[in-house]
Amino acid sequence: LPLVRFTLNSILVVLLAVPITLVTGSWAGLGMAQLPRRAQRRWIVLSLAVLMVPGIALWTSRFFLYKQLGLLNSIWALILPAFMGSSPFYVLMFYRAFRRIPLAIFEAALLDGASVLQTWWRVALPMARPTSIGVALLSLVLYWGDFMTPLLYLQSEKYYTLPVGLQSLQQLSKSDWGLMMAAAVWATLLPVTLFILAQPFLSRR
Repeated sequence: LPLVRFTLNSILVVLLAVPITLVTGSWAGLGMAQLPRRAQRRWIVLSLAVLMVPGIALWTSRFFLYKQLGLLNSIWALILPAFMGSSPFYVLMFYRAFRRIPLAIFEAALLDGASVLQTWWRVALPMARPTSIGVALLSLVLYWGDFMTPLLYLQSEKYYTLPVGLQSLQQLSKSDWGLMMAAAVWATLLPVTLFILAQPFLSRR
């Protein structure tokens, strides 16, 4: 069934993009938090400036970049932004969380023999768990509901994700409103369920 294939493609994108976003976003946020105050302010301004750039301004340049890399019409065209933290907003969220952790805690972990990666994994991430869950949910919604990216960079229907797949179903069955409503409920089921399950963890400090 096409709907099952579209759903599996969306799940694959989310399973790859969300963990990559958490890793790269938290690394960037932790690095920002360790910088001197003046450098922190510069990176904050730069991140806010990047946030103000509309996504439509990047479509053409990304298309040619993906074409040069041979990523057009592949799932990797949808996942590549995750390697850059997906959004500066997520980096700023992690920066804000890590900045609240005293620097002495990181220094003590390093003095105890922990490597930088061990300090990130065993100290930083556990202390920023609500932020990590929040970023995971936001990036899940971002990649799960993304319509324009697969529409622009995917040509083969076998790679379509759920939003583009629903659009194609609408064009094939314009009068079948029962099918469309059922598909729409199906598309919103996963993010809503995960948000409800994550609610207790978001309120923890």
